[in-house]
Amino acid sequence: MAWFLFQGKQGYCEYYASSMVIMLRHLGIPARLAGGYAPGSLDPKTRQIVVRESSAHAWPEVYFPNYGWIEFEPTPSQPVITHQETPTPTTAEPTVELTPGPHGSPTPLDDKDHQVPVPPGGAGTTSGGFTLPFGPVGGGLLIAGVAAALLALLLFLPFSPVRRRRQQGSAKFYYARMLFWSKLLRAGPAPYQTPYEYSEALSREVQGTGLYARTIARAYVRERFGRERRTR
Repeated sequence: MAWFLFQGKQGYCEYYASSMVIMLRHLGIPARLAGGYAPGSLDPKTRQIVVRESSAHAWPEVYFPNYGWIEFEPTPSQPVITHQETPTPTTAEPTVELTPGPHGSPTPLDDKDHQVPVPPGGAGTTSGGFTLPFGPVGGGLLIAGVAAALLALLLFLPFSPVRRRRQQGSAKFYYARMLFWSKLLRAGPAPYQTPYEYSEALSREVQGTGLYARTIARAYVRERFGRERRTR
């Protein structure tokens, strides 16, 4: 790093990132080296982002109290990283049915997803005064779907009693529950937010949650990045 900084002054992304980490640590600022991939290029035909092996990249991350680990980009050939701010809504938006997107973010369903098939004649099968719009076969599938959803509640969702017994007590468990309910309320988190930023945004969006959101986020950061197990 000394040769790179004072003599060569040219090199790969690892050289720039490592040098910034060393200089920051020399000043007493917490910093670490991260590795992964830089943003790829947009394919105009498929409208998809293509990330190739040549996009392998390294960058430094700096720790800011009450914010968390923030990425920086010292490599001249890469664009500077910009951090967005969470916009404050001025008016309430209409509720839209959501489904998980490719990165877990909620995206509105298409109109075709709301269509309900109707059997010939426009009427369903009536049983005991209750109409099944899907017919006998569709009704059976509907019951099976409800059963599968109940099973998911017991096994996979953050607040399920099965997972509660196994994971309750860890900060990760309560942080996952906070994420789950926040997404239901359409209160985040945004992809660019750190746990601290997310907890502050949630405190502003949902009144009365500030103390709980900050406490959970602080415990999660200490457990996740400091290897500190939180028991209560």
